[in-house]
Amino acid sequence: MPITVILENPSDLHNVERICRACRVFGVTDVRVVLESTKPSDPRCQKAPDLSGSSADFRVVQSSTQCLKELASGGPSPWRCFAATLEPGSVDLYTLDFAQDSQVAIWFGQEKHGLSPEASEAAAVRFFIPTVGMVQSLNVAASLAVTLAEVCRQRLAAASARSHPLRLVPEVPDGKRGADDVLLMEDAALSSISQARIGKFLSVAKRRQRGLVLVLENPDRLDAAAILRSCDAFGAMEVHFIFEQVKAFDPLANRQVIKSEGSNLWVCHRVFTSVADCADHLARQGFKSIAVGKATVAATSVFDCDLTSDSQVALWLGRDGVLSESAASVVSAAVCIQPAVAGDSLVLSSSVAVILAEIARQRRRAAEAPASTTTTTATTTTTAAAAPASTERWQLSPAEQKSYVNWCVAVHLKRHPAVEEENLTASNLEDGGEVDLSPEYQRLGNCRAKLARQGW
Repeated sequence: MPITVILENPSDLHNVERICRACRVFGVTDVRVVLESTKPSDPRCQKAPDLSGSSADFRVVQSSTQCLKELASGGPSPWRCFAATLEPGSVDLYTLDFAQDSQVAIWFGQEKHGLSPEASEAAAVRFFIPTVGMVQSLNVAASLAVTLAEVCRQRLAAASARSHPLRLVPEVPDGKRGADDVLLMEDAALSSISQARIGKFLSVAKRRQRGLVLVLENPDRLDAAAILRSCDAFGAMEVHFIFEQVKAFDPLANRQVIKSEGSNLWVCHRVFTSVADCADHLARQGFKSIAVGKATVAATSVFDCDLTSDSQVALWLGRDGVLSESAASVVSAAVCIQPAVAGDSLVLSSSVAVILAEIARQRRRAAEAPASTTTTTATTTTTAAAAPASTERWQLSPAEQKSYVNWCVAVHLKRHPAVEEENLTASNLEDGGEVDLSPEYQRLGNCRAKLARQGW
């Protein structure tokens, strides 16, 4: 089934390199980039993407209109356009059946502005990737990797039945909250944050997944930003950083990591200085350690293994997809994303997005699938469907939800301090006083003080 990927007005051509790499992994050979409204003065768009070794047919198209005309005249059967967008009326990615069309064109827009009205209106289907975090969307390269992974999974499994929307925990309608929810709302209300915002915190807390930890060994700062964004989107509760061979950085304050659209603030993290310390901590908590890396004989494809059999899983990822010998010795299994061509692999952040999306899909399916019960008598054997499996083992307890909401409240107050606190901070910094704030807030305070001295 031919697949074409179309990127409309990308704001960062560094993402184009990652996208072409993902296309190569999943066997997509046609990538088209529409550069109609991208600012030519943007330094990120002046450098051509490095596509060395790419098997994809990478082409630049001058306008969306031209691209649509090419698709309309492209062969005996028409191309069916799918558009990734958060517009009203978009459907869940996991409800689509990509196997029914002979030619599929998937459109992805700019992260900031999305798809153009022309491309969106021309799409036969508009879809979104369901997320459960504070940040509304994924990085565009991660979004494409998750989408192509689902297309690949359907083709490999020859799936014909439609899936259901990804909702690990049911929504709680307004006015129907439980006693624990009311207690959370009352406690958080003391912080003078709006009830709508507290409701958002509570909704996210109910969707955070227990027993799912990512371990990043010697991570790259840029990769860490995209990984944290995916963790927030798919409900991963915690990330462990191991700084053994690279210089350590603060995930809450590093300038590159904070480009994660704020996800670094909403995902809890721990920092370790050695593999042994991290492995010991996870072992005491009862986690099963699984390596995520490149396709090898010992690794199982993520689409061929059951990721729901263990209630507590720690996914280990090394820099450039390779774990050190000490880290490889502590994992008990290995999974990979099988590429279309041997030797290819996704960038680390895209691999994380695909793995987390697949875990979320499998957990939701496991919770919804009815278990069969068999009753045997002397003459007959009958099989009946039991109730769906409970998702409680993957949900936070009420106490854990309360702790997470309190964490969110603290983060919110740190990001949006009261006016009096801001004025006090600025005046103290002007007078040369010291304020016990994070480096990021100290920089903001210094900036405000400098502008005030200049008369702004």
